Amino acid sequence: MHRSSLALLVLGGLSCAAAFSDEPGDKPKRPARGEERGVAVLRRHIPCATCVAFSHDGRTLASGYEDRVVKLWVVTTRRETDTLTGYHSSVGALAFSPDDRMIAGSGGTGDSSIRVWDAKKGKSFQTLKGHTSKVTSVAWSPDGKILASCGEDDSLRIWDATKWKELACLKLKKEETIFCLAFSPDGKTLASGTRERRVVLWDAASWKVRRTLKGHTGNVTSVSFAGDGKTLASGCGPEKVVRIWDPKTGELKARVPVGDISRAVALSPDGTRLATGHYEGQVKLWEVTTGKCLRALEGHKQIVSGLAFSPDGKLLASASHDGTVRLWDLKALPEAKQQ
Repeated sequence: MHRSSLALLVLGGLSCAAAFSDEPGDKPKRPARGEERGVAVLRRHIPCATCVAFSHDGRTLASGYEDRVVKLWVVTTRRETDTLTGYHSSVGALAFSPDDRMIAGSGGTGDSSIRVWDAKKGKSFQTLKGHTSKVTSVAWSPDGKILASCGEDDSLRIWDATKWKELACLKLKKEETIFCLAFSPDGKTLASGTRERRVVLWDAASWKVRRTLKGHTGNVTSVSFAGDGKTLASGCGPEKVVRIWDPKTGELKARVPVGDISRAVALSPDGTRLATGHYEGQVKLWEVTTGKCLRALEGHKQIVSGLAFSPDGKLLASASHDGTVRLWDLKALPEAKQQ
């Protein structure tokens, strides 16, 4: 465990800070000025936090960093429990297996492998090789039998997560990079966002293209299903819009104008709220049905690189290039100012 990890708690109107360290005699540090109640700041003294992922039971938060490590945190106490290592470059994406026993992760530029860790032991036990360039996203099927990955080598690869063998290597058009992946909750569909300004829905039985959703005007860098599978959100930074789809019919249900966003977009489990990360450090919450901005969450000092809702939708985690991960308690936050 990193010996000077700091968890700054500002919850429910009460502010307190504690430095969790193995060194005896460490004194609690005071909260930073300007921190609002309803947010916990998991601070590490490195240049960049890259991504976040909740376990399916909501008890653990995993965060990836530019210095090639993954940190695991207990959500209720905000205490760091383990450090996962093995990469030769920054950590690009993380995903827990459905039973929370494993964590899959991808590396950054210069590392085309996928690593799988035992979440309890904190040890890497599988390295999947096949991609020839940076892996941009990983996703588990709901039954845990399949791990999907995509990368800058323009391929979508399907892995048997029981025998750890590649089952299929899928490609679209030449030089059509696939940036992001998400399985539908029923496991029948895999959604992917591509460089060719489209969302491609794959049949998870035949691995053939089932439907293509068109309309974006730039790279589609995020896709996210609601918990019931009836809503799919896709984000496009250059377009400054998140599109809301009915994945069954392909109907465009809504366009949410969100402004200048990074790749960080997340849809709440109930499908009613959208979270977006922005280049100047803001995190914004939107009402899906109306496109109304519900509130802007301030605190990060640099680009927001990753977002994730907790399984119950009560918490939102955000990662930033300022080196911090913030855990927002959406019910404990003070009332929003009029947008």
